[in-house]
Amino acid sequence: MQWKREYSVYLIIAMFLTAFLIRSWGIAEERWYRGDDRIIVEAAKNYPVSGHFAPDDWIHPPLKFYLLQASMMLFGDNAYGWRMKNIILGSLTVIAVFLLARKVFPDPRIGLLAALFLAIEPVHVMFSSTIFEEISATFFFVLAVYFFIRHAKHEIASPVLSGVFLGLAFAQKWYYLFAVFAFLAFALMRKHQEGRLRLSAIAHVFAIFAVLPLCIYLLTYYPWIRNGYDLAELAGMHADAYRIQQAIDSNEFISPVFRASPSDPAKWFVNPLIYGSTASPGGPVARVAVLMNNPPVWLLALPAALLMAYRAAKDRDLHSFFLLLISGALYAQFIFIRRPMFLYSAIVILPFVYIMVASLLVTLLDACGQERPWPYPLMLGAVAAWGLYLYPLATEKAVPLFLYRPFLSLGKAFF
Repeated sequence: MQWKREYSVYLIIAMFLTAFLIRSWGIAEERWYRGDDRIIVEAAKNYPVSGHFAPDDWIHPPLKFYLLQASMMLFGDNAYGWRMKNIILGSLTVIAVFLLARKVFPDPRIGLLAALFLAIEPVHVMFSSTIFEEISATFFFVLAVYFFIRHAKHEIASPVLSGVFLGLAFAQKWYYLFAVFAFLAFALMRKHQEGRLRLSAIAHVFAIFAVLPLCIYLLTYYPWIRNGYDLAELAGMHADAYRIQQAIDSNEFISPVFRASPSDPAKWFVNPLIYGSTASPGGPVARVAVLMNNPPVWLLALPAALLMAYRAAKDRDLHSFFLLLISGALYAQFIFIRRPMFLYSAIVILPFVYIMVASLLVTLLDACGQERPWPYPLMLGAVAAWGLYLYPLATEKAVPLFLYRPFLSLGKAFF
């Protein structure tokens, strides 16, 4: 299936506008802080100037403060300024997923379906209207993978952009430390396959995927270092931050929805996970605050990964293998880490999960017969309809409860 280039441009514009409208609808109603927004907003005003993390804590990388400050400078110190950063970058992630899928799979149907999955994904939509750094970090990381694969396909001469975006992702979340090793391993393997694994090539790979991201990471601490601290003290602070994060338990989180929500990553893609409560007085119509996965789609993640692994081995498709390696590196850390990892952390894996699931579904459609043109549009319509059904739950819109009780009964939502 081939599309003209101009159709792709129009499609990308339409996807961005759709994702943006889904994430921004009702943002003007959110005039006040949500959760720990207050302390992070104040820290974003303080840190770039003074190097002080207060009133936020210091156990997370500080790039989030710069991005939030830039958003407030553009849109104001209000609900728009606080949340527009994630709304825009969350919407752009949908486009990045489409472009990445097109690089891994020539069939544009896979990219379009993967982008649609992410555009309407409840947990991604929900957190795109917050200031959580998972949204912006995921955007940068998807771009890092995209430019890495473009370089591996010899479409661009240098992987520097990949290293830059990897550094920007890592400077927001430690999630990507294992992924750095995956980039290094794959890049060195490619050099070996091309017969260019010399000392200079090894040094170049480490410069791009280790030194460059580390430099970007350290630059975000410049205001803190400017206060007289040195790199030894920065290393000690990180060791303390690691110990503190490992000792965190769920009771330390403010939100009762988070405290009651799934904190076992091993269940993310094997069980329906739906946790929440009414956010307004009960009755036939109510607002319901729900933190949930997307059961019909997330439960396809493991079969889709197995199919991709089989195809990657059969066809010796290194780009599919790299996608598996990256998603596996991200997911493995959540499985083995000791602190609670709540459902929203899955956001960083979802772009790759949805590319794999889209590939699985398109394969199944083709197995049923390629001569029929209507099954794929029908699938897109079904995915969009399901997203519209879940949308009020992801955005705390008022809903007639009788329409949602069967779905909510799959988890531990209560009224």
